[in-house]
Amino acid sequence: MSTRPARRKENWRPQWDIEGRQPTFIADGETLVMFGGLKYLWGNVPAFDVLKIKENEGQDYNEDLMLCFAASGDARNVIYSVAGLPEMYGGACTCIINDKDEDVVQRNILILLTAISRPPEEATELILHLWYSARLTKILEERFRESVRPRIADVVEKIKLKKNGVLQSKTWSYGTSSVTVCLTKGQWGALLNLLDAQHDSSKAEHQRLEIVLNASRTDHLERHLLNLQPSLRLASVHFRESGVLLPFGACVDAYDKPNPTLFSKSDAWKQPDSADPLNSWSSNFVTGSCQHRIIPNYDCYGQLYFGLLELFKRFCAKIDTHKVRFRLYELDAVELPALLDKEKSGFDRIEVSNIADRCYLGPQRTLQTFAPLLKSPVLNSHAVLVTLFMNACHEMKSEADEIAAMRDTIQQAACFLNVAAPQSALRQWSPMMIQLMGAKDLFRDYDVLFRRYMEAFQFGRLGREVGLSMRVPEDHRIIDAWPLRLKKRFGEPGAKEEFDQRIGSGAVGSERYVEWVKVLE
Repeated sequence: MSTRPARRKENWRPQWDIEGRQPTFIADGETLVMFGGLKYLWGNVPAFDVLKIKENEGQDYNEDLMLCFAASGDARNVIYSVAGLPEMYGGACTCIINDKDEDVVQRNILILLTAISRPPEEATELILHLWYSARLTKILEERFRESVRPRIADVVEKIKLKKNGVLQSKTWSYGTSSVTVCLTKGQWGALLNLLDAQHDSSKAEHQRLEIVLNASRTDHLERHLLNLQPSLRLASVHFRESGVLLPFGACVDAYDKPNPTLFSKSDAWKQPDSADPLNSWSSNFVTGSCQHRIIPNYDCYGQLYFGLLELFKRFCAKIDTHKVRFRLYELDAVELPALLDKEKSGFDRIEVSNIADRCYLGPQRTLQTFAPLLKSPVLNSHAVLVTLFMNACHEMKSEADEIAAMRDTIQQAACFLNVAAPQSALRQWSPMMIQLMGAKDLFRDYDVLFRRYMEAFQFGRLGREVGLSMRVPEDHRIIDAWPLRLKKRFGEPGAKEEFDQRIGSGAVGSERYVEWVKVLE
C-alpha cells in the first residue's frame, strides 16, 4: 500500500498504476463489491430537517406536531429536525421512529435513552462516540451502561412471563420529554444481550482493521482516495486506522473499550469497509462547523466532530426544555399503520427514506400504506410525505442511453479534472481514466430518466388514487428534489469546489426526493 507522504502529493499514483496492472475492482468483474459487514449503521445520504418549520408553518407555530420516520435508518433526521425546533415553540413534538433492522433500532434506542437520561453536557460527547467511534473510553463506557442497562434489564425481568411476539411498551420520562420503546419480548432480550456481551478489545480492533484496511482491498481504497483532494486523503486513511471520531492528531490511547453497538458478539465489525460518517452529513454542515474555530481544511473528520457536538448540544437542550416524545418500533414499515390508528388527526410529516424504491415496497405500496396517515390540509396545509428514490434513474438507463450520453458527460468531467489529452490517448486503467469514468455520471441528465420512471409507474395515477399530489421540484419545501446534483457549471465561482466534494463523496446526483401533499376532497 502506498505510503502516507506520497498520498498527499498532487502526482500520487495508486499502486495498480505503479505496477502497471489491471486494478482488482475491475478484475473482480464488478465496479462495486461489498466487503465486510452487511449492516448500514451510518446513513448514506445527508441528513435533513423534515420540519423546516420556519419556512413552512412559521416561526410562531405552537400547535402539536406529529412526525413519522417510517424507515428511519440511523436517527440523524430525527435529531436534526428536533434540534431545529424554534426556541419559543410551545407545543408537543411526537416522533414515531421505526426500522426493521434490529441493529439500527437498538442503536437508536440506546442513543435516545442516553440523550434523555444524562445531563446535556455529558450526553453530547457520549452520543457522538456511541454513534461514530469504534471504541469508547472507560468513563464513556461506564456512563453509557449506567444510563441504559438497569432500565433495559428491569423491563426484561418484568416481561419474562409475557407471550412471545406481542409488543411490550415501556416509557421513560425525564422532565418535559419521554422515550417510549415498543418491542416484543425477544427484541427486548436481544437489546439486553447487546449490552451484556463481553468483547475482547484486541480481537475486535484486529477484526475491524481486517475490514477497513484489508490488503486485498488496497485498489478499492486507493480508487476512493484518488477522488479526494490530496490534503483529504491522509484524514480518510487516518479515520480508518484510528476508528475514533476526533480532530486529526488527537490522542486516542484512552479509547480502548469496543463500542458494543458496532461489533457483533463475536467481535466482528458490523459494517462494510465503505462506511463513512461523512456520507451522513452535507458538506455545508461539515464545513460550517469551522466558522468559530481554527480547523485545518484537510481535517474533515475534525470539522465533522465539532459540527456534531454543536448539533447534539442543541438537540439535548431542546429535549431538556421542550416537550418531545419519542416512540420507537422494530417493524416492517407496512405493519406500522395498524399500530398508529389512534393518531386520528394524522402526521404533519412522514419520511420513509427509500422504501419507495422498487426493490423495497415500491411507489404504489408506499403511497397506499402512508397516504392515509398524512394529516389533512384542513388541519395543516404544510403536512407532507417525503419519499426518496435511490435506484429509480439507474433502473431506467438502457445501453443506448449510456452510449448517447458518454461523449458529453466525459467532456464535462474532463473540464473539471483538467484532462488535456483526449480520451483515446489515456491508458486503459490509468488513474485519470478511472476518475473520468467515475465522474461522468455526475453530468447525466437524470431528469429524463426520472420522468421515464414516473411514467412507467404512473405517479400521477398512484397519487390520485390515494388523494395525494406530487410537488414539482421547484415547489419542494422540505428538501431539494436533487440535493446531490451539481448546481454550478464549469467556470462559475465555487464550481470546482462543489465538484471535488461530490466526486469525493461517491454521490452521482441521481438521488431524487419527491414530496407528496394531500389534496382537499
